[in-house]
Parts: sequence; C-alpha cells; structure tokens
Amino acid sequence: MNDISELVYSPLIEKYNINFGVDHGLSKIYYGERLIEIPFIFMHIEDPPKSVIDIGCSESILPIQLAMLGYNVTGIDIRDYGYVNKNFKFIKKDFLDFNPKTNFDIATAISSIEHFGLMAYKNRSLDFAADKKSINKVYSILKNSGQFI
Repeated sequence: MNDISELVYSPLIEKYNINFGVDHGLSKIYYGERLIEIPFIFMHIEDPPKSVIDIGCSESILPIQLAMLGYNVTGIDIRDYGYVNKNFKFIKKDFLDFNPKTNFDIATAISSIEHFGLMAYKNRSLDFAADKKSINKVYSILKNSGQFI
C-alpha cells in the first residue's frame, strides 16, 4: 500500500462491512479519514485528567469520547453541536475569535484547520492565511508543555 487512501478504500471495507455513511442524528458523517485520525489521537494523547480543546468539533464524536474517558473537554465550532456530557462544554464561535480565560493542556483538530479562511460553512470571505492564523492561535491557547494533535 502506497498511501492512506489505499488503506481506507480497500477490500477491507467489504470484508469488515464498514459503512461510510452513518447517520448519528447530527449529520451524516463519513468515515474515510476518521478510521485513521481518531485512533491516531488515542494513540498519542496524554492520559487524563487533562483539559482539551477540540477545534471544529461539529461533525465529530471525538470530544464526547474524550469526555467519557475523563478529559475536561471544550469543543468549539461555528456550527451547532448535538452531543452533551458532564465533562464537555460547547462553544459556538469562530475559533479565531476565541479568547479563553485559561490555557489548555491539549488541542485536537481533526480535518478542521484546512477549512479556515475558505468560503464554506459560515465564512463569507476568503482568507488564505487563516490556516496559519489558526495554528498560531492553537499555540497561543496551549500551556507551555501543551500537546497539539
């Protein structure tokens, strides 16, 4: 196999009956990349209890999974989020406008940074530097020893 797409879109899909369009009530979530991204997070994340911010959480169950494992999770997105947990707080806001009172131990961003500045979702103008701005923002809200995945 030469790349991830061959792994994700392989005969394993039929062998293990992987469904790429599961409706979880919030929206249709496609699992192409998620089959690799979410396990990658779990393989590399520091153990709880830690404070986590999940950037662009709208179509992900990751923040709820982390909350269920004992992380103190904040999810942020410009779109609504439909899941709740006692260890989870949702903020409906543009991440670039977010100014938390305290810094986080961990930041996660699954398939979100590359969407910053594009005319998608609720963005009405192009900003070709928004991805770089968002990376800088991540590091500005992490603790000195913070982890960005």
